[in-house]
Amino acid sequence: MKVISLISYIISPLLIGIGLGYLFKALGIVNPKHYAILIIVTLTMSIVNMVIVTVKLSRK
Repeated sequence: MKVISLISYIISPLLIGIGLGYLFKALGIVNPKHYAILIIVTLTMSIVNMVIVTVKLSRK
């Protein structure tokens, strides 16, 4: 059960990032800088989520 929640916390930011990427494409924003920012944001989100999960799991 813990593994499933950990995986979902890692995957959800990635899915959000992919969704934002498609949104950017739909709006016609195809700037490499924007994609770099998007990737950095999604990576930090997933790292933050992983840290939160590990802290929660260690407290139990």
